[in-house]
Amino acid sequence: MALGTKEEIMREYGALAYVPPGIAKNAMCGVWALRQVRVVGLENLGGLKLTKRRRCLSYACSAGVDFSIIRSLHESLLAVSRRAAGEGLAGAARGGHLDIIEALIRTLGVDVEAVDEDDWTPLMHAAWNGHTDTVNALAGTYNANVD
Repeated sequence: MALGTKEEIMREYGALAYVPPGIAKNAMCGVWALRQVRVVGLENLGGLKLTKRRRCLSYACSAGVDFSIIRSLHESLLAVSRRAAGEGLAGAARGGHLDIIEALIRTLGVDVEAVDEDDWTPLMHAAWNGHTDTVNALAGTYNANVD
């Protein structure tokens, strides 16, 4: 029997057999970021190339990994580039992780209007990915510019 639709897969194997693509992608990105950090160690993040550190921060935030790792990645990037450090907020908004967004803004002082390498704000990422709670928090609680 060929299983072609989400409903057929769920009937045959159960609800957990089907993982929506966005969730699967975030999980895989988080695993990749954690592997990169593990290779060099948390205390030696400067050993990663800048582009890889930026990607690690973005992926870690979009996957919602432990905040101590996010903090270390953020601080290692902040020493090099203020703009690069904004990647984390964009990643958290893409993944809809309000807890990470709150920690980045309140604990680390990341600007709610920080743009990523594509000049997208966290509000744009949250809206594009359909995270209405994140959009409402960014626009309401954190006063992100909606224009």
